[in-house]
Amino acid sequence: MKQPTLLLIFLFFSSFFVACSSNGLITTYTIEDWNDLEYLSTRLGSQETPLNGHYKLVADIEGPDFSENASGFFPIGTKSFPFQGTFDGNGFTISNLVINRIRQENIGLFGVTKNATLTNVKLKKVTIRGNKNVGGLIGNIQDNTSVFNSSVSIGEQGTIIGGENSGGLIGLIEGSATIENSSVDGVVSGILSTGGLIGKMSNATSTIERSYFAGGVTSKDLDLYLFTNWKLASAESTGGLIGYVDSTTLRISNSSISSNSAVTGESAVGGFIGSINGSDVIISGSPLSDDVITDGDQLNRMIGESSVGVTII
Repeated sequence: MKQPTLLLIFLFFSSFFVACSSNGLITTYTIEDWNDLEYLSTRLGSQETPLNGHYKLVADIEGPDFSENASGFFPIGTKSFPFQGTFDGNGFTISNLVINRIRQENIGLFGVTKNATLTNVKLKKVTIRGNKNVGGLIGNIQDNTSVFNSSVSIGEQGTIIGGENSGGLIGLIEGSATIENSSVDGVVSGILSTGGLIGKMSNATSTIERSYFAGGVTSKDLDLYLFTNWKLASAESTGGLIGYVDSTTLRISNSSISSNSAVTGESAVGGFIGSINGSDVIISGSPLSDDVITDGDQLNRMIGESSVGVTII
């Protein structure tokens, strides 16, 4: 990676360009092409790509055509080395994102985040397959992550599919998270805890504002033999926005499922949330359209199953 004072040294390692702010305290790493994005994912935590760095996209990026059996992109951030910085998509698009890692967990453009902020990230033509904690944007939020003005457009030929905790935007949220002005369109599939935006929230404090899902969420008729751990699993906790909310304080406002979207599963199927356990949930300004199709065992059209009261305003 290039640094202003060590330009010749880092020129051979990466095409990243580093721009410093006027006060000299903040360094922004700009990402210009697919090679830069892969460099960030495979070298995160190095001197050239710090965990808490500030990264900005400066051009549209299109991923290569991977072979059918290829693993594809390596997610940014792992459980041991979570992404802890900022990533500004800057209004540009990352398209043809392919990740095929059905034996692995924490799968998405970002694998694991903590103390991170993602802004203006746009994904298009997405094909992601993972085992557990699978999301278009983030596989697993460990804590304190914000997502603003971001979108995942899966596309007609794309898919997001996982065994447990699968979401169009985020697979699993633990700790605190804020999602605002973000959306997913396309088909999201999973077995346990599957949601249009988020697969599962656990021991979290989260808000979702002005966000929506359009398309289909399903946990039925999957080829379970893709996932060696789930051959005997029954599909449950399927929701248009969130699959499963457990021991969480959650506020949803001005968010929606688009008309003619479909949520299908076997048990605990809800237009908004599949299943809620031991949580404090308030939903405001977020009506469920009569055109949203829900199919499966459910408490009502908005919430599939709940052990506690849910406030809907």
